[in-house]
Amino acid sequence: SDDKTGHRIGASGPSKFTGLKNQGCTCYMNSLLQQLFMMPGLRKRLCSATLPAPLRSVGAGTVTKGPELVGKKINVHWENNSSYEATVERFDDVTGMHTIRYARLPVQFGGRTGITQEEVNRLPDEMLEELILYQGRPGKETGSFEVVDDKTSMETEAGAAGESSGEGKKSTAAPSASTDTTVAKSGIKESEDEALSRKLFEEVQRTFVHLSEGLRGRCYDPCPLVEASACLKMEFEVWQQNDASEYAVKLLDKLEVPLKRWSPDHFKYLENTFGLKQTKQKVCKECGLKTNREEHFMNIDCQIRGKSDIHEALATMCEVEVMEGDNKVNCERCKKNTDTVLQTAISRLPNMLVLSLKRFDLDYNTFETVKINSRCSFDQTLNMKRYTLEAAEKLEQAEKGTAGGDGDGKDGADESDGAAMAVEGVQESSTADTDDSAKAEGDTCTEDDPLSSLPDEDYEYKLAGVLIHAGVAQGGHYYSFIRDRTGAGDDVHADRGGGSSPTGDDKWYRFDDEDVTPFDPALIEQECFGGKVKKEQKFGNGQVHTVEQEQFANALMLFYEKVKPSDPPPEDKTKADAAAKDGEEAPMDVEKEETVDDIALKDVTRTSGFDAFQPDVQRSNKTQCWLDFLLSPDFQHLLSGLIDSCLLFSRNSGSDGASDIGSDTMDLSADEDGESYSRWHIALLRTVLSYVFDILLHSPERSQLKGWEKKMMHVLRGNTDGARLFVHELAQRTNFISSNWLRTYCLDCPEKDSREVAAKIFHAGIQACAKISQEKEALQRWTDAWQNIREQYDEDMRTGERRLNMPMPASLKATAAERLHSLEDVTKLEHGASSIGTIISFINQLLEMVPLAWKHSGGMYCLLRDMACVPGERGRLFRRALMEAQVCNRLAVLSTRADTHPVAFHYFPACSMKHELANALTKLETVPTSHMMMGTTHRTANHQHPTLGDYCALFGAIGCIVGNPCMKMDPVLVEQTLPGKPTSSLELTEEARNALATVFADWSRPPSGRIFFRQFSRLLEWCGVDETTINTELSDLYQKFGVDSGTDRSGRVMKGVPLDAFLTYFRDRTRRFGPTQLLHDLHSHGFRPNLTRRSDESRYRPADQQRNSDDSEEYGNEESTGLDVMELIQSNPEDFRCGAQQLGRLTSHTLQSYSLFCMAFHRTYQGFAEYFLDFMAVGSKVSHVLWDALTVYYTREPTWNQDGDVDAARRVFELMASLRDTRALDRLDFIMNGITGGGGDSACGLIQGAADSRGRNREYYRRYTDTIKALYEEYDLVNMWCQRNPREYQRLQQAMNPNHIRHHQRGYDHRDPNAHSDDSDMYTDDDDDARNGDSAMDDPDEEFVTISGAGLAEVNGLYRRTVEICDGLPVYKMQGTWRGRACSYCLFRCKLSNGNMSWYISYVPQGVKPGTTKDVDFYSVDPMTGLYVDYPPATGWRRCSEGVDPPPNLRRHGRDMTDEELYGDAPMEEDANGHAAGV
Repeated sequence: SDDKTGHRIGASGPSKFTGLKNQGCTCYMNSLLQQLFMMPGLRKRLCSATLPAPLRSVGAGTVTKGPELVGKKINVHWENNSSYEATVERFDDVTGMHTIRYARLPVQFGGRTGITQEEVNRLPDEMLEELILYQGRPGKETGSFEVVDDKTSMETEAGAAGESSGEGKKSTAAPSASTDTTVAKSGIKESEDEALSRKLFEEVQRTFVHLSEGLRGRCYDPCPLVEASACLKMEFEVWQQNDASEYAVKLLDKLEVPLKRWSPDHFKYLENTFGLKQTKQKVCKECGLKTNREEHFMNIDCQIRGKSDIHEALATMCEVEVMEGDNKVNCERCKKNTDTVLQTAISRLPNMLVLSLKRFDLDYNTFETVKINSRCSFDQTLNMKRYTLEAAEKLEQAEKGTAGGDGDGKDGADESDGAAMAVEGVQESSTADTDDSAKAEGDTCTEDDPLSSLPDEDYEYKLAGVLIHAGVAQGGHYYSFIRDRTGAGDDVHADRGGGSSPTGDDKWYRFDDEDVTPFDPALIEQECFGGKVKKEQKFGNGQVHTVEQEQFANALMLFYEKVKPSDPPPEDKTKADAAAKDGEEAPMDVEKEETVDDIALKDVTRTSGFDAFQPDVQRSNKTQCWLDFLLSPDFQHLLSGLIDSCLLFSRNSGSDGASDIGSDTMDLSADEDGESYSRWHIALLRTVLSYVFDILLHSPERSQLKGWEKKMMHVLRGNTDGARLFVHELAQRTNFISSNWLRTYCLDCPEKDSREVAAKIFHAGIQACAKISQEKEALQRWTDAWQNIREQYDEDMRTGERRLNMPMPASLKATAAERLHSLEDVTKLEHGASSIGTIISFINQLLEMVPLAWKHSGGMYCLLRDMACVPGERGRLFRRALMEAQVCNRLAVLSTRADTHPVAFHYFPACSMKHELANALTKLETVPTSHMMMGTTHRTANHQHPTLGDYCALFGAIGCIVGNPCMKMDPVLVEQTLPGKPTSSLELTEEARNALATVFADWSRPPSGRIFFRQFSRLLEWCGVDETTINTELSDLYQKFGVDSGTDRSGRVMKGVPLDAFLTYFRDRTRRFGPTQLLHDLHSHGFRPNLTRRSDESRYRPADQQRNSDDSEEYGNEESTGLDVMELIQSNPEDFRCGAQQLGRLTSHTLQSYSLFCMAFHRTYQGFAEYFLDFMAVGSKVSHVLWDALTVYYTREPTWNQDGDVDAARRVFELMASLRDTRALDRLDFIMNGITGGGGDSACGLIQGAADSRGRNREYYRRYTDTIKALYEEYDLVNMWCQRNPREYQRLQQAMNPNHIRHHQRGYDHRDPNAHSDDSDMYTDDDDDARNGDSAMDDPDEEFVTISGAGLAEVNGLYRRTVEICDGLPVYKMQGTWRGRACSYCLFRCKLSNGNMSWYISYVPQGVKPGTTKDVDFYSVDPMTGLYVDYPPATGWRRCSEGVDPPPNLRRHGRDMTDEELYGDAPMEEDANGHAAGV
């Protein structure tokens, strides 16, 4: 919302004054600056003060002009308080912009970062930057810079201010050069303190000029002044809240430094305005010697504790203190310690009297700073006569006369007593009624008043402003009430040329940061005095209770303006008076000797603040007026209507409908589609494109963006001539810098909305342009050229010779073959060069800069993703072009960085830049908005670690480029303003709502159309939500939204929630856990990443494979994803690319990478990672992925805080065990037996890993055995592999050896309650049995168990023994359905808390081990302690809570029995179709 001058549009109201933007906690600064600004004379003098032009770091007064900087090195100051070296390469006279190239930042090699010199040398040069140097850019350059002279050493630290405090968004009007070279040639020297003070003064000038000359209705951002104020060394950082009184004193002190040196007359004015002198007088009571010590102050600190008004506080300052006894003071005349009278009085009054009320004090009970909110009144006028030294002397003389005679013959003691009595008279007179101070001149002094000879008008002040603090000592808010003294009908603009108008209109204003509003001075007592106020509190019964409450908003500083301002004394008279006081003769006029500075400054140009900053303010005002016009609804409506006429003409191009435009201007040309376009339409389109990309997308107004997005996409898609014009314009602008639309919106733009709109318009134009045959042919030639380059690198990889020992070029122009350069020559776009290819090559260059600018690169990924998702022939052409140009590889390397494949690391050095190196080379930007957290001074915006959204967009682009459009992840939350809501909020997108509505329909119960508690619980279980969370969240949901929806069998009322409540729950869940959580939930219910749903064939098992035909049995997520990928590829193989041969050697190494899968697994969500790996693995062995996964399994130590790599590796095994393509068994062979590399290295397979770790490392053994059990039990492909590889299967059983485990478990004393029921002793097995061939293959125990006769028909069927262990025994399982959902019925033994054993038939949720409270138990047997406790009993079963009588019977079968033996004589339950239930 800020422009480059620091102004914010629409922040201030209709007031004649401009507000100041609060930086978060800088209201203390704003309130004081606004008080100073509203002093017309001071404002004029400060802004008109001059400084040497060579010293100015900003503004039109600097001397080095644009062309003179070309070829020079400069130090450019940034808002992050750092300076960076750059070289000026050229200057544009038309735009006034310099082109610079930043030097690479120094890097510390070695150490913890591990950065090497070779890594840095391989990086490309920094991209060129184009900007107006003296203006800078928001969040980056401040507008201040210094020319570096290699020959002349720097003698001045003129740039120290920028280094120590930094600057904000600069908006000056001429080139800047706070140059050390210029300074050295001018002979001007500055200390560091002088440079800092000058810099601060420049920023005060800038702020005041902008406030006075800027357009009304805007708010100025004083961020540069805030940062420059760091030199004041406040108690806290300038970005934190400080004491406004402290800031006032230190600011005025610092302003004196440059004024005293460079503008002495203006310094005198400042000194005369605020300069207050206090005289501390010491009077010896023995000899009467008076000693005066004069001190200079900018304000008076008034102690208000226990004081009711300002007069009492001032009288405290003038109190007499008698030093007696041990406190005697040494007298220079008496040469000893004597009783002494100490008193203080004001010896010189300023034109602007500042009274600081000491409201912050130390509480000595708690030793904490507290705020005093007691009442302290003050008047609109103030007479300071009785607090002056003149008044004290008059009263002293009067006391002497009253005591007797003219005072001759009195000793020193009498004289000192009279002085004390005189001061006491001042105190007594000050306690008079405060209304006396408001009387007319002459009324305050009677004829007998000794002060009557002092005219009241010389001591009369009028209230000009009040600075308020609202809050407590530890925090609060500052604002100001100020009287307008610019004169009736005057505007602040007219104040520059003349003095202030003493006769103002007396209007008061409230200055509260950005807001400036009128204020009624009659409310000053209520708003400023403090104290307690009575407030009435009404009760329901009609009674009224009055309560006194303390007012926390009260005056902290008072600004009184002198009614009769005094002129500063002449310099000669000041020196003469000083000499006379010292008893010396007045100095004679002597010609002043010229100093080195005087000689050096003779020929140096001086510029005022108006000279430096007013041109830029005028430019800013003019720019703002243009923007107000260009962004007005009327102008946008005009452009929109003209664009609509273009569309109408395109549709009616074959008729006479365009004749009204004028036939002499038409000059139509037809394209291949029969469309025609005139020159005026082309000119109009150019104008509109420039308006959208150069004005509209830069504006803070976002409400019209979506409308223009749709309009421009419609225009470009509707006419290929217009699209071609736009794409050619994009390609030609790739040779530019600041006007390069691709670079601006793909890498630099900080506004997310603007980036997204620009990317969609880019895509619409490119897509429509590709319809033209000439453009398609040019793109094909460009792609073929890239294919030849890629094949050379693939051959280099295959042979291993590394002949092309160089990085992969980013564009054809960067290749050595000059014949290829013409394909990207933007001057030959009509003669064979490819505009789309040129754009893709430039995107390659931007991708190499992404490690240094992650934050703003999301729009580029969206553009690439959308290009790859274009259907049909154009989409295949785009995808091939992106693949051959190595865009996909660069995206993959960007995500994995240093963990990428070594070959890719070598070929793409910029994209594979380590995070540590990127952080070291990055110039940190500051947040464009000025609001910040307390205590932070560096507000960095370009964080180097990508966000979740960055990774989702990046991986979505990779997936779509390789040919899988279902991996396009669109947002599921969008910011919307709902009807009746004042503010916007994050709401579900239409696609997300439709997907959730589909899930709701699956789980809701017709005809009620609502989902009940039990169904909702099961739904969330599928999403992986734990039971405790389900119960807590759903209880609240049903209590709030539940609706009575009938009764169950027992007559209990059942509550269900409707669709709206269902959507609200998932919206809140998505807000809490992020968009990927919703995508994961939908993936669990059969949805792809692009929110389309998988087919029924990939979600449900065929009827002949189901164990219960009453309901459909769903595949697990891994199997369903694999089937869906195969289905997508088979449905349209031309639109999908997969396999190493199609991808090429380099691409297959980069994309078929375990590290890339890990990034997708950890940085996006599980479902997306599954699609990604399955798609890349189809038709390939993915040996690189499996090698790394097996290596991780073998090498990662099993710790409680492991980084998740083991989980990712296990997911790889599960996905490869469920993907049913031609290479499925080969991949399983790798997983089980391992892989041997060409160099003799090998990756240990799961079987060997289990055998190696058995008996040696418990945790490793558990890792391998748990994985093998899961694979063997869940995936049919593993069983098929075992059948085809009986020897490997025997090795697998030997590694698992469940018989040994069962043998040792039998050794437990089952009556011992301390006996463990886990498998902790399996790791102490004696290895002799394994060596002797004892394995589960030789175990005569049963392989199958048949359950029949149960009243609950679902549990009847054939149970197969698995490798899963519970309580030391195998678990038998049967696949079936429970309440409409696929599940596994389990037969297992469980150890009870009393040590007894019991067998159960239960439903165990997916991913949960049997024997927990999450089981749904149907049948069990009484606890047993006998011999047959290790075998499931045939009878003796009883019903559990979910079972139905009668209980079942069991029959055990050996593993060698045929199907006839298994099913022939066992009574099996049959379903309605005659099939055995559960089989």
